[in-house]
Amino acid sequence: MIHSNTGVNVTFERYMNNADWTNWQDGWHFLSSPVSSEMISPAFTTDPYDFYCWYEPANQWVNYKNTTTPPAWNTATGSTNFILGKGYMAAYDDSGVKLFTGTMNVGNVAVSGLTITGSGLNRSWHLLGNPFGSALTWDASASWSLTNIAGVAKIWNEANQSYSDLTSSPSIVIPATNGFDLMYDGEFLAGYAPAFYSIVTGMKLSTNSLPSLANSTEILFGFVKSGGANYRIEAKCVESLPEKAYLHDLKTGTITDLTQNPVYSFTSSTGDNPDRFLLKFGNVGMVGHEVNNLRVWYSQEKLFLSNTAGDALVEIYDMAGRQVFQCNTCGNPVQLNLVAGIYFARVTSKQQVKTVKFFIGQ
Repeated sequence: MIHSNTGVNVTFERYMNNADWTNWQDGWHFLSSPVSSEMISPAFTTDPYDFYCWYEPANQWVNYKNTTTPPAWNTATGSTNFILGKGYMAAYDDSGVKLFTGTMNVGNVAVSGLTITGSGLNRSWHLLGNPFGSALTWDASASWSLTNIAGVAKIWNEANQSYSDLTSSPSIVIPATNGFDLMYDGEFLAGYAPAFYSIVTGMKLSTNSLPSLANSTEILFGFVKSGGANYRIEAKCVESLPEKAYLHDLKTGTITDLTQNPVYSFTSSTGDNPDRFLLKFGNVGMVGHEVNNLRVWYSQEKLFLSNTAGDALVEIYDMAGRQVFQCNTCGNPVQLNLVAGIYFARVTSKQQVKTVKFFIGQ
């Protein structure tokens, strides 16, 4: 919300919802100032609060409250005011509206001196802020003047506890390569959610642009669990791919045709090898797995199986990824006594893995 005061000064409102103060992972928000010379204190330092900037040379967050322990706040920012173009991170125990009052910025803001220091997990990342009162569209291919800056930016997703990639707008021809491309590939930046990334020449990527998909294309994916044990990978838009896509679970040996079964459920334990999955396109290395006659469907509280070629493991998961049912060769059809909701059934035979989604009504 914008309030006009004098035609020169304006006031912007930013609502900040409260955090669960007993959970340090909850309630974090990125913010920046659209006006010049906005002071951080006292308007943005209402207790209980935490207010941070990111300091890349030390590879760490620096709290506004830190005035003595290196790197202290003044070392990290050099100012107790908001700096145009610089982003900050804040959390508050009490919800409320924060006000930015002053001269609205309307000119270009140049950001320089972005260091690449050390070898830490978040090396070379910098937190930039929107210096304007309106929203911005990230399109590194056209709208932004970038020098040695990657084309994939990140934005914090509070609901998912992870960073979402902001890629450039699509074009008909993307001059990408199979290696790392600064403008079209994005390095992985960990949040609190499970870590899932592709691996290219030793680099962890959250966005991996390829010039084309061939019958021999293979992509290694890493996965590192968080607090849970049951997880699910869902492939989207696979029906539009020029080649079939297969997901190979290197821990269990399971190979899933994502074109037929776009959801793969699995378990993960502490200490698992993070190089967990291999995504393959075409039929390369899939001899003996090009079998599409295993059928699974749900009807009237029963799960029906066809062409299992012997014993089959049946696993049922709810939308939260929790396993609610499991049996091995427990009859056909399989009687299910589950409450109303949406479920995923994974059936593993000697030749195939089939995952289907089904709904149980009231």
